[in-house]
Amino acid sequence: MKKLFLILYLLISISCVCNRNNKIQLSHNKKDKFINYLNDSTVAVIKNNFSMCTGVWIKEDMFATAYHCIQYATASAEEKIILNIGGKINEFQYIDRNIEFSIHRDFSFNEKSYKDYALKRKFSSGKVIAVNEKTDLALIHTKEFLLHNFAKFANNITKGENVHIVGHTSSYLYSYTKGVVSYEKRFIKNDIDKYFPVVQVMATSIYFGNSGGGLFNDKGELMGICILFSPQESISFFSHIDSLKELLRTNNIVLN
Repeated sequence: MKKLFLILYLLISISCVCNRNNKIQLSHNKKDKFINYLNDSTVAVIKNNFSMCTGVWIKEDMFATAYHCIQYATASAEEKIILNIGGKINEFQYIDRNIEFSIHRDFSFNEKSYKDYALKRKFSSGKVIAVNEKTDLALIHTKEFLLHNFAKFANNITKGENVHIVGHTSSYLYSYTKGVVSYEKRFIKNDIDKYFPVVQVMATSIYFGNSGGGLFNDKGELMGICILFSPQESISFFSHIDSLKELLRTNNIVLN
């Protein structure tokens, strides 16, 4: 009888361990699929020969990024000198300029950084169709059909909710990190002395290369575009999704 109880106990224990391992595996698979979804919704915007910015697909043939990213990505040598000394260039001069980018499916696993990838030059081309210097946003229309996901917009943002961020941190491709909304709609002043709304996020690993990247909720919905960060305090600011919606409205762009 004791042997029977011992055998039953061992069978039950093995069953519990297997179920727990299966649940862990399912959890990992779900997380991997979610991150891959975010990766496929994210663009690598070529800023110059040594670095890149990030962008987010919002339509089959359109992605959003930060205005300051397209400034440097499309500026002439003379314009870069002006920008580097703090000068200003009219935002509408950037309309219709070409910009190079790549999508997630263009990259292989052994290409860890932009320097590895840049040698292959598998770049696509798009055109700047709308900008807003005040909210640091830009829209790019692509010239060809590409296979990717695109993000739906979040309707609500709540203080304390978990967020997900994908970008090319320090030009390391498709880096993922998590954070939390510390202030859902804060108004800050930009370089042209205008106040605009941002989502304030507490998150580590946000650095150069994340600019223009998306802030996503647990559903994978877009909440904002990365425009500013402070690594020392682990604080990042994302241009609010309302500003992106307004940029689309003012330019009569309808998302399907």
